[in-house]
Amino acid sequence: MPQRAVILVEGDSDRIALETLAGRLGRDLAAEGVEVISMGGVTNVGAYLERFAARLDVVVMCDDRESASVRRAAARAGVIEVRVEVCVADLEDELIRALGHAAVERLIDAEDELGAFRSLQQMPSHRGRAPEQQLRRFVGTKSGRKARYARLLVDALDLERAPEPLMGALAVARAIMSPVSGESPRLVVMPIVDVNPMLGPEREALVDVLSSLRPEEWDTPTECPAWTVAGVALHVLGDDLSLLARQRDAAVDGLTLFAKSRPDLDFRQRLDGFNEQWVTAASFLSGRLMIELLDLTGRETAVFYRDVDADRLGEPVGLFAATDASPYWQISAREFLERWIHQHQIRRALGRPNLGREFLTTAGAVVAHMIAAHARLLGLDAGTSVVFEIGDIAGWTVQVDDGGAVVYVGGASSPDLRVALEAAAATAVLSRGLHASDVPSKLRVEGAEELRATLVQGFAALAGRP
Repeated sequence: MPQRAVILVEGDSDRIALETLAGRLGRDLAAEGVEVISMGGVTNVGAYLERFAARLDVVVMCDDRESASVRRAAARAGVIEVRVEVCVADLEDELIRALGHAAVERLIDAEDELGAFRSLQQMPSHRGRAPEQQLRRFVGTKSGRKARYARLLVDALDLERAPEPLMGALAVARAIMSPVSGESPRLVVMPIVDVNPMLGPEREALVDVLSSLRPEEWDTPTECPAWTVAGVALHVLGDDLSLLARQRDAAVDGLTLFAKSRPDLDFRQRLDGFNEQWVTAASFLSGRLMIELLDLTGRETAVFYRDVDADRLGEPVGLFAATDASPYWQISAREFLERWIHQHQIRRALGRPNLGREFLTTAGAVVAHMIAAHARLLGLDAGTSVVFEIGDIAGWTVQVDDGGAVVYVGGASSPDLRVALEAAAATAVLSRGLHASDVPSKLRVEGAEELRATLVQGFAALAGRP
């Protein structure tokens, strides 16, 4: 049957849950012309709406905190009305509440992971929380675990208690009977990167990894020569406090105050000096207090960036080659990327696994916009097109014109240059896990010979450590 509808979901675990529930209900989605698509993060919803909404019926299933972002993205994409099925907190929360915490603990025990769950319950950041909250964090922390438990939890459901958002998405999709043309998918413009839905999960993941540390692990050296794991965590906390003070509360920023005492320093020296001063001064904080403060500032910054107009102008963001005021979507994108980088510096130092592909996809989208912003530095003249790909996870096309550059979701079929990163190496490359001199060996570049060298050299400078 021709495709009639798509259900857009944030990640693979959501897709698996819906497909598993459809199977239990005796539904054959493919035969009905319905496809469940994982967007690799809700930040990509605008591009998917532009791609499908004109020719297919679309249902979006998302978390409550992301529903406003979905509707704003729909408005930007010119979609007058979009069907949205909302999970109160997230998919895991819906399934855990439907089953009850005792039944979920029995499932965890059957998977031989009850000991790991009990350890999580004793972490300072989780101790004293409701069992449902602890289970949600345990099930949703790791991408592989999320996908596995999505299927297990749905398989264990009493269908009469199946969560309303999942049933609603499948019910709406079943009712859709609109015709579809044979138009093939097209590249769609990605004018901004909406990182807001990923700020909360990124901070939750950081709090989780810090909560798991033994006392001596706080002193583990990291790639930042002067800072241990505790130092990097304090730097992230200092950034949070600084942005809340200067951006949300319009206070005089700390760098300006520091510059008054050190007028002899250039900008880079002032920034490094200010950061070092904060980390040294705050080094008396206990690990527990750091975790509690990071949890608090993470929530406060996420709320601020969610509520501020994405196009409102604020401070300049050098990450996007700006020297004048930048829109807040760029400011929040910078914050997400820096947090993602710092968290992986901590994870690599401790030997912890990388964050999941939904975080990598969001970081990749930010990097695609960095390529567009730095097109001239990378030797890309007007009329040049570049495809940037991360394995089979995601891809973007940057089209340079006289007025700058435009980013599209998806890879053009015949670009002037194609830059590809293997998925396994992408997080290390994009989170500054390699020296700039080692980055070129991780890139596969195809296309115009005269453009390759400058692009590779410039990309290595943007992504690698000095």
